[in-house]
Amino acid sequence: MGRLIFKEMGILIRVEPSCGPIEEGQSTTLTCDVNPAGCSEAIVATWKAEETGSSDLVVCNSNSCGGRYVSYFPTTISSTRSTLTISSVSRVTPFNMETKWTCSPCSRGHRTVCDKFQVFAKPQNPSCTLSENTGSGDITSVTVTCSTSKVYPEAKCSFYKEKNVRIE
Repeated sequence: MGRLIFKEMGILIRVEPSCGPIEEGQSTTLTCDVNPAGCSEAIVATWKAEETGSSDLVVCNSNSCGGRYVSYFPTTISSTRSTLTISSVSRVTPFNMETKWTCSPCSRGHRTVCDKFQVFAKPQNPSCTLSENTGSGDITSVTVTCSTSKVYPEAKCSFYKEKNVRIE
């Protein structure tokens, strides 16, 4: 999920990674390429989420990872990569994960690993109602409701009007 750089007709194009959509409560992993041997500092990888401001989520040295959120996001470090696991993607606990996720290998600036999660929940108790013009029978409005907030993709209703057609 790192940055993708490719060459098209002699022009370098850089594409930021995107994540999701991920169903709320499901798990996902983020990876960051690192080179512990090339680090001059003890810190090999630092993970951040934009939602938490400047607070580091997890910090890894060449052997292990720890930090304020390590219990929420188990993280591993190897000779080439740091992997952060989100065991239950959420919009509320411990913070709204629909945010930008970055990794800083060897404390050399943050790389975007996930530009923004799209967290969705399946609709619960969806209902559709329509208002009809009694004279013409035309539908004048449609209302969609469900008991889950921030449903992705958006709930949609489809109505079809039958007409009596005589086929000869």
